[in-house]
Amino acid sequence: MSKIYQTIEVDRSDVDISKWLLDYAINSMKKNDKPKLSDGQDTRAEDAAMITVCIRDIIDSDDTLFSVERKSGVAFGSPRQVKLAPTPLGTKFLHCLDVNLAYLSMGEPIDEANPFIGLFKRAVDRNYEQDATAGALLNPARYELRSLSSMRCGLFDDDVWAFAYALNDTVAEIRQQGDAKPFRDELKTHTRLAVKNYRSLVALIRALFAKHRRLLVIRVDFEYTKLHQSVSYADVRKHCAALIRYLKRTQHRQRKIFKAYVLKLEYALRRGWHFHGLIFLDGHVVHGDVHYGKKFGEHWNNVITRLMGGYYNCNAKPGKYGKHRGIGMIESHEVDRRYALEMHVAGYLAKPDFYAPTMKADGERLLFKSKMPHIATVKRGRRSSKTDASAVLDRRPLPVKERSRTSFGNGLARASRTVEPTQWSGRRELMLHA
Repeated sequence: MSKIYQTIEVDRSDVDISKWLLDYAINSMKKNDKPKLSDGQDTRAEDAAMITVCIRDIIDSDDTLFSVERKSGVAFGSPRQVKLAPTPLGTKFLHCLDVNLAYLSMGEPIDEANPFIGLFKRAVDRNYEQDATAGALLNPARYELRSLSSMRCGLFDDDVWAFAYALNDTVAEIRQQGDAKPFRDELKTHTRLAVKNYRSLVALIRALFAKHRRLLVIRVDFEYTKLHQSVSYADVRKHCAALIRYLKRTQHRQRKIFKAYVLKLEYALRRGWHFHGLIFLDGHVVHGDVHYGKKFGEHWNNVITRLMGGYYNCNAKPGKYGKHRGIGMIESHEVDRRYALEMHVAGYLAKPDFYAPTMKADGERLLFKSKMPHIATVKRGRRSSKTDASAVLDRRPLPVKERSRTSFGNGLARASRTVEPTQWSGRRELMLHA
């Protein structure tokens, strides 16, 4: 392997990248699936994001989420002297219990596609008959979590104690299953391909900067209007092929300025099918990244989809890609700009998608990109005084937020941690605040 291609490989472990990309996917889901007025009563995307984030955070935590405390101003002898006292994360879990899972999975097999929702459903919706047949009956309150949650403000004291016990027992089961090998293996089916895609995407970016000193980087989301989100998967693929053909023909004053493209096909509960596009143009010839982002988006809307499409021009609001912006005009020697491109832009495109794999045909790709450019080992002419930034990019850490403890076994590979279900002996084990 030549020295040029040695600098293209990402010098980070698959474990670190998979953990980072998984957190990226979950945090993006939380941010992008907030309800809008146009959605009406459809809150499935918001509910799915809420459950996913909550279960991830529960697996990451160790503290007791539910206790019982005495109400103030209530006379002794009253049948309602105590109340449930959840932590902030416990409160989020109670909100998850209010979600109608049958409605959530309407249309798409969400509980089968999203491992976190599947884990939540297994732990919360326990079947009494099946447990009785298997000889594994649980506390009776475990089978009434939803009904107890819906009327938790009016429960009698004995029911509050039983509810708190059942909630903590459920949380213990979620943590135990979340640390177990079957769940980690289920996550790996999503993160393994994401890591592969991320490495190939960064390799393409670094190869482009090894060949071109200046590139105009365009980010556009190509999607469909709300009236046409039920577009068939076959039509989506046809539109993808037409978009790629158009991008490859992009010229400026009879000069070919197109250098490379990346299209990531995703499926979201709110947006349906959509593409995250990343296009590289010759920065020595053209400027105006906002103009070209609009040009590509309008062609998608008016020509390719025939007014079925919509688009979002990310270059018009570049601040979301970090302080140093990972899009727009980027020079090969600009370490901060290229770091933002590899972390915030490439990471977003490569992140795992829970739903798209279940909505497409087996064996078909979701990531489409240009081939690696040919890089000459010897370049003629005057040597540039500014060196390529690829050699120093891997020395910078991944932008991972600090968490309460290492997430998913330090990237799905932590040594197994035994989490026994909390043993409660009646009310004495629950924290009762005077």
